[in-house]
Amino acid sequence: LEELSQSYSLYILSNTNYTHMSWVRNFLYGNYGRSAFEDWGVTKAYLSHELGARKPDRESYEKVLEMEKMNPRETLFIDDHPDNIQAAKALGIQSFWHAPGKEITSEIEDYLLQF
Repeated sequence: LEELSQSYSLYILSNTNYTHMSWVRNFLYGNYGRSAFEDWGVTKAYLSHELGARKPDRESYEKVLEMEKMNPRETLFIDDHPDNIQAAKALGIQSFWHAPGKEITSEIEDYLLQF
């Protein structure tokens, strides 16, 4: 993520809940109030429990697109769950399925070379 953030704005759309995110923040940083994703170059994280919508619900993608004023055709969504990819594609969002366990940086570079 750090490497990609040098060239792109990065956002996270995560199906999570308050308890899970509290644990992540405490595990990574203690109780300092920092974003759990800040050091990785993420611009902003959108969490389902804060959005009031979960992937693959259409509303979750629409909310992020609207709040960040993103054009779906100029947005790349990466996920490891095929249902989430299909939902994003249905909205015209460029989408890429990332197979868990594979190195994502080279996969993304190969994908972007298509354009």
